[in-house]
Amino acid sequence: MSLPFPEYDALDGLALADLVRRREVSAAQVTEAALARMAARNPAINAVVRPLEQLARDMASRVPADAAFAGVPMLIKDLVATIAGVPTSYGTNVMQQVTPGHDSELVARYRRAGAVFIGKSNTPELGLTPFTESEALGPARIPWNLDRTPGGSSGGSGAAHCRNHRAVFRQHGSCRLCGRTERHGGAARVAGASCRAR
Repeated sequence: MSLPFPEYDALDGLALADLVRRREVSAAQVTEAALARMAARNPAINAVVRPLEQLARDMASRVPADAAFAGVPMLIKDLVATIAGVPTSYGTNVMQQVTPGHDSELVARYRRAGAVFIGKSNTPELGLTPFTESEALGPARIPWNLDRTPGGSSGGSGAAHCRNHRAVFRQHGSCRLCGRTERHGGAARVAGASCRAR
């Protein structure tokens, strides 16, 4: 299967934003490349539990070309960080239909910086376990061993990163792009360690 924008896989988020700012590619082209990779690669690993194709396309059409993260595709973990109008399940059946009316502060800052939200990433129920296998969202898996968990609570992000999705899967739990990492329970560290070993 041929995916659009073949250079995409070799670039990180900052390099993609630089291309958008220099108008070598559009935010829409980067978004379509990310969405195509998500559609092709996610079914086996369940890293993304709520694709946001329409929102992503709408956001890409309005990205300021000079924004710091202009057009950078990003996942938002389905726990705590909320996107206005998009359900946030916290990995539990009890919260499946909870739809916040506003962006969380972190999401609002990402939006102002020009990031494009392409989906919500998998997480354990209420983010409580070091493995991502909730009843509500199903298990996330490591691409090279579908019997293994990518850890938790950033398991969806970890699975996506180790699948070599690169900038497709940035999220608030382990965002190498902006340097923010959660400090509670080892969310990013557990997922990173679980996905490294082959």
